[in-house]
Amino acid sequence: MNTETYYTISVTEIRLRSIGKIFHFMRQVKQIRKQMEAAPGMKKYALHPNGLTVFNTISAWESDEAMYAFMRSGAHAQAMKEVKVVAAATRYTRRRNVAFPDKTEARKWLNEDMPTPLYK
Repeated sequence: MNTETYYTISVTEIRLRSIGKIFHFMRQVKQIRKQMEAAPGMKKYALHPNGLTVFNTISAWESDEAMYAFMRSGAHAQAMKEVKVVAAATRYTRRRNVAFPDKTEARKWLNEDMPTPLYK
């Protein structure tokens, strides 16, 4: 009998249009983090820079339902409406996993699952 707990892990990459968009992006991140702190099913979150204009997010959720409820509401939903203003391109993947990946493993997942970014 498998007693390990699997989480829904979301990994994203946001490529900013320019360094000048970083202030807008960081304001969005601050609002989204506040939303995450109160989100049911949220387990862990990390934001990792990958150069000056590329950022990766990693989040762990108790379930797909919890993750999707978060994504479609509040500050996150608003940021998704504005994504073309801030981002030149994005990538994302979701996996079920027992452990929170480090940034190297998360980027490997992105490269395996979505090697070509979606350009806005």
